[in-house]
Order: sequence, then structure tokens, then C-alpha cells
Amino acid sequence: MRHLRGLLALTLSTCLAMPALAEGDMGHDFQATLGYGRITANELVYSGAGDERLSHLIWEANTPVATLNARFDLGNAWVLSGQAIFSVNGRADMTDFDWLAPFAKGTSDHQWTDRSRHPDSQLDHYLDLELAAGRDFDLNEATRVNLHGGLKYTWVEWHARGGSYIYSENGFRDARGSFPDGEVGISYKQQRRTVFAGARSFGNKGTGGCRACSGLA
Repeated sequence: MRHLRGLLALTLSTCLAMPALAEGDMGHDFQATLGYGRITANELVYSGAGDERLSHLIWEANTPVATLNARFDLGNAWVLSGQAIFSVNGRADMTDFDWLAPFAKGTSDHQWTDRSRHPDSQLDHYLDLELAAGRDFDLNEATRVNLHGGLKYTWVEWHARGGSYIYSENGFRDARGSFPDGEVGISYKQQRRTVFAGARSFGNKGTGGCRACSGLA
């Protein structure tokens, strides 16, 4: 019996960001940022114990991204913080690679048996919510660090439309064609909940710094 296992890895990189609103005092900070980001998702399907790759879908979108950050001082160095990142209706591109019997001779990138390209795809929704509680610690006069833990929720939905394909029907990569323009061929939606812990350093006179996190889905 064949068992399938799916894996989706999401990355977001912001190419350009501009603070739209910032407010702060001794009790709280709030910041809203508008930017332009690149969202990439790798959707993988394996069989058996997970060492045989059957399918790899690569989703990419370049889209405006809005980010909201809030930080509240609860007293005694305890802090409650939250972040929301979202984007809608972004232009996207998707490529689908498959390694299917009986023509698959291996599972390396160049040995695919079927490939379809969908440059007229769409990122319908991207939402990333994060809520954390932690405590600040002074390392020295110039630096403090916040140790925290919390919950993270991610929701993403894509649609691939139109495009072209190369399939292995009666022989290796013997069939070529295209899909009708605007026709939805592949849709994908994922909602993911994660528990995480992390650390973030700050300058005592500002909010800059670096952050490292680890999470468990």
C-alpha cells in the first residue's frame, strides 16, 4: 500500500518596506509597515518512508505586504507582543514537477516525467499571526534581550490558472500542450498552527536588534 506524505515550506522576504504609522510611550509601542515582498512555498509529496519524491510544486508570488506590530509593557519587565502580516490578490507563478511510473528513472530534479508551468497564477490570501509573552533582561548598559514564547497561525491559499505542460503518456516526455487561459487547474490551501520559543535583542535606546526562534507545529 502506498502512503503519501505532504510537506509545505513557506518563506517571506520583504524587498522594500516603509513605516506607515508608528507610536510609542513607556507602556506600549505600535507600528504599521507597508512593503513589497516575495512569498515562496514548496509543496512536496513523498511515498513510502519519505525517500521517494513523487511531486514538487513551487509557488512564488511578488506582492504588496502589510505588517502590524504591537508591544505592551505588563510591568516588572514582562511584555506581551503581537504581529500580523498579510497580503491578498498577489500575482503568482507555479511550476509542478512529477516523477511518475513507469517512466521515472530517479527522483533528482532533472529526471522529472511530467511538468506544468502556470505563470498566470494567483496568491489569494496570505495571513501570518503571532502572539507572544516574554520577559526583558538587561545584558549590559547598551543591550537587553527578550526571551519569549507564543503561538503562531499561518493561512495561505493559491490558485494556478492556464499554462502549458509536458507529460509522459506513451513515452518519456512525449506529450505537450496547454491549458485554457484563465482555467483553474490546481488549488492549494493550508492552515498551520505552531508553538514557538525565541529570543530577541534590543538596544536600550531603540528597538533595533536581531531575533532567533524555534518552533513546533
